Amino acid sequence: MRTSATGRCDRPTVFCGRPRSTAKNCGFTLIEILVALVIVGVLAGGVALAMPDPAAAERSAALRDWHRQADLAARRALAGARPWAWEIGQAPGNLTAARLLVDENGQWRPAAGADGHWRPLPAGLRLSTLDIEGQTGMTGGRIVFAAIPPLFAVDLDDGGKRWRIAGRPSGAIAMERLP
Repeated sequence: MRTSATGRCDRPTVFCGRPRSTAKNCGFTLIEILVALVIVGVLAGGVALAMPDPAAAERSAALRDWHRQADLAARRALAGARPWAWEIGQAPGNLTAARLLVDENGQWRPAAGADGHWRPLPAGLRLSTLDIEGQTGMTGGRIVFAAIPPLFAVDLDDGGKRWRIAGRPSGAIAMERLP
């Protein structure tokens, strides 16, 4: 004898002479099926909300990459005998981007490897303020790291969250979230 959520039921057979009405007692009711679907939908929605936002992860990675570029320029300038620069400007495709430059015999050249390539900001992340040695309101510029560390602040807006990458008088490069 089989059991359903609605109770016991006999296998409906027409051949045994049982009436067809017993077939109504077997299986799930429409309400039971709808309740099960609602539970599955709620669980699926909870899992979808717990998943990380890929666009937010991309913006976070770009923030870390820009901070790493500025820090790398500062460290290489202190370790070497030549200046390095962190350039912020318009990359091909009219995207705000950053890259590292090295001074080679008085000429600025892109750094070797991936650091010399433009690193564009992803969608949703934009440059809001650029301050280099007290000059603000620029849409791009070159921050030069040499024997004397530069003072700068690069403010980025992440759709309501604001971040700052700043050069300190000690030569440290800090990234902080602004209120």
